[in-house]
Amino acid sequence: MNKNLSIIVASSLEYGIGFENKLCWNIPEELKYFRHITLSCLDKNTKNCVIMGRNTWYSIPKAPLKNRINIIISSNNYDKIKEETCGKPDVYVFKTLDEALIYADSDAIIENCYIIGGAQLYNTCLEKYIRHITSIYWSIIYDKKYECDCFIASNLIYNNFKFDKENIVINDKYVSMYGTNKNDLNMIVDEPPD
Repeated sequence: MNKNLSIIVASSLEYGIGFENKLCWNIPEELKYFRHITLSCLDKNTKNCVIMGRNTWYSIPKAPLKNRINIIISSNNYDKIKEETCGKPDVYVFKTLDEALIYADSDAIIENCYIIGGAQLYNTCLEKYIRHITSIYWSIIYDKKYECDCFIASNLIYNNFKFDKENIVINDKYVSMYGTNKNDLNMIVDEPPD
């Protein structure tokens, strides 16, 4: 992938990201941060894309997310979601993440790509697509304990991303961190080592 592909996620201290297909917290400042990151483009003639799974799509109250290309991944409900989103501007549905990434990489309008959830998509990216992920925007919500039923693989985040002190911002309810992939993203992974 030639474009920047990042993960943007908020989790509890226990690395939970949601409960019953909803965010567990309502922190306007953190949502504003999400909006700022996913809307920011260097070129005013481009847009960013947000890539999400089916459940995340259904959890967005006012879908699609405006001024962004919305990409939905669903293998099981592809036809249903394709029909439901027919005619909605800037909404695309793909059966696989590979198809979505090929499309996003080829669309000249798209500047940056953000994986926005849910847990299955985050964890798949961290396990199988880590060499494509350039960075992560991670907010850890610490204002109280939240009941969650889906979680992000925090060990894969800590093992693959480097967080510098200057990229960590502490707020009254959460910590925002920006991390870069510490792996060599240009490595050839298709050939075994000598």
